[in-house]
Formats: sequence, C-alpha cells, structure tokens
Amino acid sequence: VLWQLKRSDISEDSCRDLLRSALSDALRAGLSDYHYQWLMTALEVPQMSDEGRRLTEVVDLQRSRLDDAVRIYRFFVEQSARIRAAKATADVGTGRPSILILTASAQDSFSAVDYYLDIFRQAGADASWLPLDTVIVHAIRHDQCDTLAELRRDLMGVAQREAIYPDLALHQAQACKNPADLISRIRDADGLFINGGDQSLTLRSLSEPFALAIRQQFAAGKLVVGGTSAGAAVQASDSMMVMGSIARALEEKTGFGLAPLPRCARTDSCMSSSRSSSSRPGDPPRLLNTGGLGLLPIGIVDTHFTERDRHVRLATMMGAARLDVGVGVDETTAAWYWREDDGELAVRALGKASFWLYSAAATGGFTVVRLRDKATIRHPAKVQEAVPPETNAVRSHDLAEGLLAAFDASHESPVFVPLPFDKSLQIHSLPSVDGNRAYRVSVLNSLDGK
Repeated sequence: VLWQLKRSDISEDSCRDLLRSALSDALRAGLSDYHYQWLMTALEVPQMSDEGRRLTEVVDLQRSRLDDAVRIYRFFVEQSARIRAAKATADVGTGRPSILILTASAQDSFSAVDYYLDIFRQAGADASWLPLDTVIVHAIRHDQCDTLAELRRDLMGVAQREAIYPDLALHQAQACKNPADLISRIRDADGLFINGGDQSLTLRSLSEPFALAIRQQFAAGKLVVGGTSAGAAVQASDSMMVMGSIARALEEKTGFGLAPLPRCARTDSCMSSSRSSSSRPGDPPRLLNTGGLGLLPIGIVDTHFTERDRHVRLATMMGAARLDVGVGVDETTAAWYWREDDGELAVRALGKASFWLYSAAATGGFTVVRLRDKATIRHPAKVQEAVPPETNAVRSHDLAEGLLAAFDASHESPVFVPLPFDKSLQIHSLPSVDGNRAYRVSVLNSLDGK
C-alpha cells in the first residue's frame, strides 16, 4: 500500500480506498468476528436528515439487474396474497398481503431491516419488521428488557444501535415488554421472510412460543414462509445444516449442536479456533440433528450450493445424519414447496440457476436430480426408490424448463413429461399387460387445482 501511495498519479479517492481496504483486511485477519463487529459498529456514524430523521436504505426493483431475484420476491408476494384472499372475511378485506421481515440471522439484526422492508413494499406487500433476535429473546426470558444495549454488546458484539437506528431500537424495546403482541403479529401475517446470516442465530431467536405460532399458521395453510441463505436452511425438519467448510467436512467427524454465540471470542471458546487439530481453514462440520423450524418435511437444506461447491459437503452431512434426502439451492434461485390436494408434496425450481435434490440408498448410491427454472418434482421424498442398486453408484437427472418428474412406489425410474409452467400431472399405475408396465396420466391445472 505504501508503495502504491508513492505514485504521483494516484488520486485522493484512490488513496483513500487503498487505505480503507488495507485497514479492513488487517482488522479481519487480526480480530474475531465478535471484536471486528464491535469495532465497526462502534465507529459507525448516525445518518440523519436536516430534520433529525434517520436516513433509510432504499432499493429500486425497477432498475435491478437481477431480474430473477425480483421475480422470486414478487412470486413470494403473490403467494402471500393468495393466503390473504383465503382469509378474507366481511370484516377483513383482501388488500395488500401482510409480510413480516425477520432479520435475526444477522449478528446485527438492524442492518438489513430497511433493505427488506423496501423490497417487499415495492413488490406489493404491506411489510413490517418482526423485531425478534437472540438478544430480545434472552431479555424476555430473563426479564432484562431495560438492558438491551448492554446485551447486544455482550452477546453479539454490536455497539450503539440505539444511536444509529433510534426508531428500530425503540420498536424492539417496546416489543420486548409485550411479547404477546409479537405472537399476535405472527398469527395475523400472510407471509414471513427470513434473512441470511447464521441459522443458529435464527433458531435461537425463534424459541417457543414464537416458533410454535409460526408452525401452527404454516400447517394451517395461513402463512407462507420464505428465506435466503440461513433463512432457507433454518426451515429444515430432519436435521439443520449449521456450518462446515468442504475440506474439513471431508476430513473430520461431524459434530452436532448449534454454533456458539459470537461472544465465544471473548473467552477464546469458539469451535473454529479450538475444535480439532486440523490445519485446514474454515469451520468444522456441524449439524443440528433435531432440525430447524420443522417446516420442510424432507431432508437437510444447503444454500449457495453450486457457487460454493457444496455438493460434496451435502453428501457428507447426509451420511453423518443418516438422511435419505438432502436439497441444495443455488444463488438467485428458489425452491417452492407445496402440498397437492391429495396431501402429496411437490417442489418447483424458480430463478436463475438450479435446485438440487440428493437421494441416498442404503448401498451408498445416490440419485441426483437437478431442477432448473420452472421444472417440478412430485413426491420428492420417494426419489430414493429410483436410486441404482450398485454400491456407490450415482444416477443423475437434469430437468430443464417445463419438465416434470414424478416419483412413485410403482415407478422403477422417474417419468419426465414436458409441460407448460401452469400444468401438472397425476400419474397412476395400471395393472401390467403382458408383462409391460402401464400408466394413466392426467393433466391438471396446478395453479387453481382444477
């Protein structure tokens, strides 16, 4: 950096950028996440208007270069609007769907509030913040709502949020003293969207009775739940992916339990620095074998899947948890799960890249199904019935746009049928004729159930 600064042609802005980058890199290398976060938030300066109001972060969906991301957000709002319409009564009209934003996955749960509120408001929803996080849940449990600022510092390494986000800090403080209102807001909402970060923090913030209210509304078909990164991983039922670099997942035995709170750095008790003698970088492999929120009825969920080469990690973690099914979601891509009228599960991929379904056989083989935009699978839990019998064999299927795969006990392999986006199938096995397998196929309109 000093050599670069000796150049006479370097601009003042470039000089400032170089120094800022060098300082940030040095701090990252020398400080734990806890201490780095505390330093960055302690140095943050309030952004206020001339009238003394906090300046908020804004987005512009119309100018976004990520068309698939915008399409997914709008799709989530559309599904929430369907819930809203189904709930409509004479007293409660349809109107814009009510969507709650949960930002508890972040170490600083205030930082992404403006961003998501503006996204969903522009996408057509009545969006509001659900101010649950690890800190407020701890305060409610121990009757410490008057010490939220100190708890943010001690538990999370976050400073002066009440100065940077005075309106949000006040909102959270009021909610802390009235937790029953938080439950009522969950029950009244049509959609819940969870941000990315650390799914261990998300799950800690959704202790009972908050998680119970979410599960009850979801099971009753009165709440659509979505999330990005950690917000997707936390929805798993069988086991929840917690952490683990690919190299260490291959080398080390998988541990079980939530990741420690950021404050572990204050006592040098974090797993990434103290667990195992591995010389490989990254976090040790870890699962929560009791699952996450329990919303997705099959498998374990991994995210940033292809972008971070997590295929091997998913297969390794499935083996550690003895799971038959695991799913991976690429970036700028969504997996839409729903129940058919007969109660069977279906999933459709939406977005730029792919949704991956891994199914393991007792012999060690795998079937890998890749769903690209608008491809659909019926009965995904039965994919393992198509796994080849050979030990350690892998069978791969790639579903392009408009393809559907149906897995059933009567199928020796998946049936692929090209269909428009708004169509689906019912496939029934018929009695064999002269030893040949036969099926009856019915084309349905999957959007309105007719």
